[in-house]
Amino acid sequence: MGLENVDLQQVVQTRVFFLFTYDFGLSGNAGHNEGCQKGRKDHRKSRTRIWDFGEQKIVCLHTPGHTPGSICIYMDKDGKRILFGQDLHGPLLEEFGSNIEDYGRSTKKLLDLDADILCEGHFGIYKTKKDVRDYILSYRRQYGVE
Repeated sequence: MGLENVDLQQVVQTRVFFLFTYDFGLSGNAGHNEGCQKGRKDHRKSRTRIWDFGEQKIVCLHTPGHTPGSICIYMDKDGKRILFGQDLHGPLLEEFGSNIEDYGRSTKKLLDLDADILCEGHFGIYKTKKDVRDYILSYRRQYGVE
C-alpha cells in the first residue's frame, strides 16, 4: 500500500503526532516522565518535518514547553490552515520537563501561523482565527509570556 492510498483524515485522527515525535527522537509526549530526559538534550533545536501525501502536506513543528518533546501539526486544506495542538494550555510542570521560555517561543511560533482552526486535544475545536488567537493568547497571559 503506497501513500496514494492513505486516508488522510484517518491518519490525523489516529494521532499521527506520536509518529513525528519518534521521528524527531523526542519522546517527551508519551509517558511524560520516562521520555523527558532524552528529549531535554535536543529541546532547544528548531525542528520541522513535512509529510507529503501528494497534493496534501502535513507539517510537524517541534514546540517544546509543556514537555521537551512537544509538537504541533498543521495543514492547509481548502483555503484554511488547521492547527492540531494537544497541550497548548500546559500544564507547565517540573516533572514534565516543562520550560517557560520554550513555551513562550513555541506559542509565539504558533500565533505566527495565523491558523483558521485549532483542534485542541483537550478542549475542543476553535473555528475562527480570532478564537484560535484568543485561546493561545489566554494561556500565554496565564503563564506570563505575553
